[in-house]
Amino acid sequence: MPVTPDSQPARKTRGSTVKADLLDAAIVLLNQHGPAGATARAIRQQVGVKQPALYHHYGQLDQLHQAAATTVFQQIAHYYAPIDGVDLPLQRIEKSWDLFNRFAHQNPHLYQMINQQIIAGKLPAVVENAFDRLVTDLRSLADDKQLQITPAQAAQLLWAGANGAATLMAAASKRSDIDTSVARLMLDSLLATILKPKK
Repeated sequence: MPVTPDSQPARKTRGSTVKADLLDAAIVLLNQHGPAGATARAIRQQVGVKQPALYHHYGQLDQLHQAAATTVFQQIAHYYAPIDGVDLPLQRIEKSWDLFNRFAHQNPHLYQMINQQIIAGKLPAVVENAFDRLVTDLRSLADDKQLQITPAQAAQLLWAGANGAATLMAAASKRSDIDTSVARLMLDSLLATILKPKK
């Protein structure tokens, strides 16, 4: 079960499989304590299974961690889908930015894992698809003569900015001196660079 901005995955649900329970437990522990706290023993204790169960379903611990990270990536990609009937490209971009930053603020350890994979260039297909949808929205804006740079440049600016803002938001979960409104100001500044001034 993916982590959402407002809730944590259930540790165990009626009728769920052991494989799903292990994944849920890994996500919870990774989110709470990072990789150091999401040990094989801690995950197995959370689910109430013995060692062979983890290796049967995931092989090694790092593969379970990877599955957890992929699930989180999928949730982030899902954030880019149209939300609350929002259909306009600019509104989707703004809403997705806000949701991504909320996610980082509420799930700092998981965001850290994601950021490390981004730096390593190991983006799963779902994240690349989300980036492609961003480019598609920006191309729509370009078709409407609203961009003053290319859609590819705009997408890279937004991608870099979103990850910078999300890092700030993740840090803000541990530090009260960080002004979280800066994340939205970053988006406003980027959009002022990307979009042509309104006449």
